[in-house]
Amino acid sequence: FQIDVRRLSDLDEIYGKFLKIKKVEVQDSVIPAEWVKDTRVYLEKLAYQINGSYDCGFYDACAVMMRRLMESLIIEIYIRDNRHHEIQNNGAFLGLEKLIAHIRADSKLTLGRNTPKTMTEVKQIGDTAAHDRVCITGKPDIDDLRTRYRHMLQSLMAASKILK
Repeated sequence: FQIDVRRLSDLDEIYGKFLKIKKVEVQDSVIPAEWVKDTRVYLEKLAYQINGSYDCGFYDACAVMMRRLMESLIIEIYIRDNRHHEIQNNGAFLGLEKLIAHIRADSKLTLGRNTPKTMTEVKQIGDTAAHDRVCITGKPDIDDLRTRYRHMLQSLMAASKILK
């Protein structure tokens, strides 16, 4: 069996939907994409997944990804300042609870006034979404946190020098 390359576009049209990952258009529902555009690819992809899961109504996934982005930005702050050893144990980064405790106590950083409280809220909703056997995260759960989450992200992104 041999495929005629002249028919490749026809074959793509017929079978492409079975072979390719469909890129879905998402809105800036939780995080404005421009905040992370041209920063780091993994931040762009996390923001895309957060917004996409929100848009599709996958609120547990959205909460878990919000938690993950926050954790990544905390680590990014310490890497940027070449202080990552402070948040590691035997070369592995500390868990989020300890990362939050460390950043709260860090006198070398200036974060927004409500950032530490919001970090705890994001951790709680993300942990519940990932680990609670019966609790399902709903749209109101994300909506109640969304504005504070954006403010917290701006604070963490500024501290990590990622914010443009």
